[in-house]
Amino acid sequence: MKWFNNLKIGPKLIIAFLIIALIAAVVGIVGLMNLNKIDTADTLLYEDNTLSIAYSGNAAAYYQRLKYHIAECIIKKDDSLTDNYVTNINSDISSIDEQLKLYEEGIIDEEDRKEFDELKPLWEQYKSYTQEIIKYIREGQYDKAEKVLTEESAVIGESVRDNLFDLVEYNQIKAAERETSNDQIATNARTLMITIIIIGVILAVVLGFIISRSISKPIGMIVDAANKLAAGDIEIQSTIYQKDEIGQLAESFRNLVKNTQAQVAVVERIADGDLTVDVPIRSEKDVMGTNSPKWCAISMT
Repeated sequence: MKWFNNLKIGPKLIIAFLIIALIAAVVGIVGLMNLNKIDTADTLLYEDNTLSIAYSGNAAAYYQRLKYHIAECIIKKDDSLTDNYVTNINSDISSIDEQLKLYEEGIIDEEDRKEFDELKPLWEQYKSYTQEIIKYIREGQYDKAEKVLTEESAVIGESVRDNLFDLVEYNQIKAAERETSNDQIATNARTLMITIIIIGVILAVVLGFIISRSISKPIGMIVDAANKLAAGDIEIQSTIYQKDEIGQLAESFRNLVKNTQAQVAVVERIADGDLTVDVPIRSEKDVMGTNSPKWCAISMT
């Protein structure tokens, strides 16, 4: 830490503030990264699972509605309502196609793709049976339409239904897993943030202590030496050799002690009767040096 003690007080404080600012920046950056990570995880939960549950659930609901409209049309055998039923049936098919298209756009993993790819050809096959049913309904051949519905397309229809429910169940399970994962991400983020904040606080306290000691300790030593000098103790040894402002102050104080010791030596010689002592003049404002000839003249007379 010698290099740090030799720095000027201004740069020391600037370095301290920069380190604290850096710690704050690290905390902020880590916090933003964790927030982005949590946001991404929540977005995936919504777009990949929540919406997929909605799309597959809607498709399953429209499928049940489709079968209901077909069955009702066959049971009533009312030619006057044929166009309305056909319109409803085609609307149900379009709605299922739309929901499945939206679902497919949100697929991001292979398992989900596999589930969907199993459903798609079954649904296309069932749509072909539905068009065949519509053809018989328009021709008034309700018995043939019923046979296609209850016999020829029954197995495919059950497979479509089961696969739609499988998609719903798959996304429900994945949503639960992703929610657990998101909770873990949030917990890890909180732990990391708390750890960084604690480390930052400790570093700030340690840095503040070091700077405080680097300033207060040598100043305290100089104050103690000055008090001794004021009490007449000139046997003072300064051990402060920093290159900052405090080091400069310590050097000035050492010079003061040396000069005081030299003056005391002169006074002691004069007190012993040695009037030939030569008192060096340190500056034009050196009162003792400039007045020493007068002392000698007064003493000789």
